[in-house]
Parts: sequence; structure tokens; C-alpha cells
Amino acid sequence: MGGITPYRAQSADMLMNIVPALPVIAGTCIFMIVALGFIHHWNGINLLIPMFLQSALLMTIAYAIACITCVFIMRPHIKDIASRSLPYAKMHCGNGILCASTVALAMISFAIGMGAIAQYDLTIANLEAWKPLSRVVSADVSASTTDAFTEENASRIHASFKELDDDEAMALSMPVGVFFTPSQGEQPTIEQVHAATSPYDDVIICNPAFLSMFNVHGSELRSIDSRDIPSSLSEGIHAYNDLWLTSGASPMEQHLFRWNSSRAFPSLSYGAQTGTITHTTNPLIIVVNDISTSLNLEGFLIPAMSTANLVFANADVLHQAFGRHGVNSLITSTSTIADSVYARTLWLRQTIATCAIAMTVAIIAALLVAAFAARTWSLERQRALFVRHVSGYTFTALTCKRTIVCGLLLIAVTALASFVLPNWSIVDPTRSETLFFLLFAAVGAAFNTLITIHAARSSFREAIHRH
Repeated sequence: MGGITPYRAQSADMLMNIVPALPVIAGTCIFMIVALGFIHHWNGINLLIPMFLQSALLMTIAYAIACITCVFIMRPHIKDIASRSLPYAKMHCGNGILCASTVALAMISFAIGMGAIAQYDLTIANLEAWKPLSRVVSADVSASTTDAFTEENASRIHASFKELDDDEAMALSMPVGVFFTPSQGEQPTIEQVHAATSPYDDVIICNPAFLSMFNVHGSELRSIDSRDIPSSLSEGIHAYNDLWLTSGASPMEQHLFRWNSSRAFPSLSYGAQTGTITHTTNPLIIVVNDISTSLNLEGFLIPAMSTANLVFANADVLHQAFGRHGVNSLITSTSTIADSVYARTLWLRQTIATCAIAMTVAIIAALLVAAFAARTWSLERQRALFVRHVSGYTFTALTCKRTIVCGLLLIAVTALASFVLPNWSIVDPTRSETLFFLLFAAVGAAFNTLITIHAARSSFREAIHRH
């Protein structure tokens, strides 16, 4: 009525939301740049500043888009203005979406963080095991290596492996229980491996160099006959002799050992990250003495090297052995296992810190949204709350229905999260995650109850003073 067009009014609303946030964004950027500069002693700050400012610009644009979207959604119509009504339905819908989003983000951050914490503990244990073996390396096999190249240079590659094997500079440890497990193209679970290798936990192929590397003594191994293991397991091992062994090599059933020690047997994990060590209490161990002559090149040695189950004493010895026989092109690079495990601990530590910050911010946002939702609800029902409270109803009774409904919804969401969100975790669901979800639901319901009662009281006082 004053002559201002709707577009000018909307532009003013957008600027009213965006402009006050710009000093906060600028101050946060300056603070973070200075803080990161001090942390990193200003090393590489010329690269850090453009990347950080680019991220800040993207976040600012995202915030502006969110403001514009909200302005268009909440745009009042003439009939709403004439009836002096507010778009409460849109507000409730937006509050519900925001609250559900922040709760989901908090739970996702917690699930991933708990998984990272559990993985961090395992990685620290792996790092301690690799510290005395600081020169041991894994080798990456060239992706361009073809079967024709391997067949053409088979004798020279065998000679390289033979030289490393004779110098005890090549250690093998490979759990093969997964190959005895029927699967549909997916990685078998631990339970499936246990069922396929029962009564043993797994079947592990290794050589004396690996046993010496991890201080496994001969007294801890007890030789057994193939007749002492289940026939299905013996047949499964026998079936892989043609694929894994060279012609003329003694069958694997003749090299079976049972673990005879109170401690767990260490082995390199199959299909996991480089340097991951698993400890098995009851494995069936196959000790192959001359892996360079007993194990097939294409069927076992090269695949084991590509999965980091075949490791080497140091990079120089590896490159010299392959270089002397002219097949150094088979290896693209080498990685010190201890360094790889240490880098993984740093990444997990950063992940834990990031998840903690994200969870904290999401919880604070959820509480703020819950408070705003309670305030919106009390304003919408201000007249009814005033009349019913004057009639004798307590604020607890007036807010009972809303608090119960919100509490049940929160419990339902957390119950669903306790089954769904642990799949986002790096490890299996833990009791800590379930306890957190229950605690989160209880605290959230209690906070919502208190803030709803407080909003009802505030609305009643405002009605008395005609605010």
C-alpha cells in the first residue's frame, strides 16, 4: 500500500538476512587464517589462503541461496496480511525439516567418529608393531603389467623372487579363508569365514621369514596331519594346489600347523589397508618354506604383492633384485609400511576431531531449532493458552500433548538411527553408539519439554501485558 513492489520488499528481506552475516564471515575467515598460520608456522600459507577463501566464498553463496529460498517460501500473500495471520504451517514444516536434519547430522557424525576412534585404537596397535620394522616396504604392481609381459619375463621375475627369498628379504602372510567361503561377489563376513574354516578361525599361508619378522617361535607351532582337520576343509585346500602352487611343489596339506600359544597369531589382513594386522587365536597355518619356487607367480605371488600381503625387508634390496634381472618395470612404487600406518593415524585423528566439531555444531543447531519451534507453537496458540491457563490448567498440562508427541518422534528417530546409522561407522555397531542414541533421545525430550513449558509461560506473560 505504500508503493513498494513485492520484489523490492523481498530484496530488502534478503539483504536484511545476508548483510549482518558478512562481518561475521569475514571475521571468522581472518581468525581461521591467523590460527592456521600459527599452527603451521606460516608454512605454505600462500597456498592455504586462496583455498580457504574459496571455501568461505562457497559457504557464503550457499547461505545466500538458503536466505533467498526462505524469503520466497515465506512470502506473505495479500489475504494473509489482511487477516493478520502468520504462515505458521510453513514455519512448522521448516522447523521439522531443520530439526530432523540437525539430529541426523549429529548422529551421523557420532557414528563415523566412534568408528574412527575404534579404528584409531587398532591403527595405533599396528603402528607399535611396525615401529621395529621401520624399513619394511610394500610394493605397488604396475597396472599396465599384462599376462604377456609376465609370461615373457617369468624366468627373470622368478629369479628376482628367488634372490629375495634366499636372503630372507621377502615375508608372506595371507589369510585365505575367504577363498573357501561361498560368496555372491561380496567380501565374506568374519562369521562366514569362521563357518567355512571351522573349527579354525581362518587359514593363513606364511613363510619362515614372516614368522621371524614377528617373533613367532617354532615351539608355538604344532605340526598336524591333513587327516586331523575336517574333510571339507582339507578338500578345499587341496583344490587350490593347482592354482597356487607350481608344478612339482609339495601339496599344502603337508605343511599344516596348529597354533599352540596363549597369545594370538599375528597376520597381515587380506583386502584391508596396507599394514593392517589381525590377531587370530585359533588359525590353521600353512608354512611354505620356499615361496619363490613353491608358489605360482601369476596365481599367488604377484596378487599377494599387489594386496600388500607380500612385503620386503627394504626398498633398496627389492629394487636391486628386480633391477639386476631387468624387470624393475613390474613395480611402480614402494611404500614404507610404518609410514603408511602413521599417515593413517593422522587421518583418523583429523576425522575424529572433525566429527566432534560437526556433532557439537549439529547438536547446538538442533537445540536452537527446537527452541524456535516451541516459541512458534506458543505464539500460534497464545490465545488458547491464555484462556485455558486462566481456567485452571497448568502449563505442564497445556504442553503435555506436544511434548509427548515430540518425545515419541525423537525416540523413533533415534531407534531407527541405532539400526541404520552404525552402517556409516567404520567399524561394527558398538554399545557406546546405542547408549549415545538413548542418551540423546532422553536429553532431547527433556530439553524440548522444558523449552516448551518456558515458551508457554512467556506467551502467557506477553498476553497479560498485551505485547
